[in-house]
Amino acid sequence: MSRFKFLQAMFMVLGLVTMLGCSKPKPPQLTPEATSVTSVSGKGIGIRVVLAAYNPNDFDLNTRSVEGTIKLGDTVTLGPITKPHGVKLPANKSTNVELELEATWGQAVQLAQLATSGPQVPYVVEGKVTIGGETLNVDLPFTIKGEVSQTQLIAAGLKGLPPIPGLPLR
Repeated sequence: MSRFKFLQAMFMVLGLVTMLGCSKPKPPQLTPEATSVTSVSGKGIGIRVVLAAYNPNDFDLNTRSVEGTIKLGDTVTLGPITKPHGVKLPANKSTNVELELEATWGQAVQLAQLATSGPQVPYVVEGKVTIGGETLNVDLPFTIKGEVSQTQLIAAGLKGLPPIPGLPLR
């Protein structure tokens, strides 16, 4: 065997071993850590969602966007919400990713019914985080549950009302 053919065969074996050693990237694992209502106003509701994102790969990943909806009770759905979001997820580590979600009120009558239904109104934030780069993107779904108080909903409804002549504003 000539030296050229030997080197050629070695490069082919090395290339084959390299190809077999490379595995498909694994999607990050998302775990809900915390949620909090950051604002309730006549314009809408803001919710901060904190997700623990563990990157099981040997290379860094970046988040590209977040999409989702907020469902209050069983009747009011706010959204869809879309936000660009850029967070670096270091290789083999867990990183907290904070998402600020906002939605406007669209169903005032249904909101008023929710405000009178009890002391707490459950909400569910459902969506997906798109992670990746220019050539590879992965969508990761998430669901987070919480409650907003009746007081916050009533205050939001009152802030959304137009001023009534002769009534003092507080």
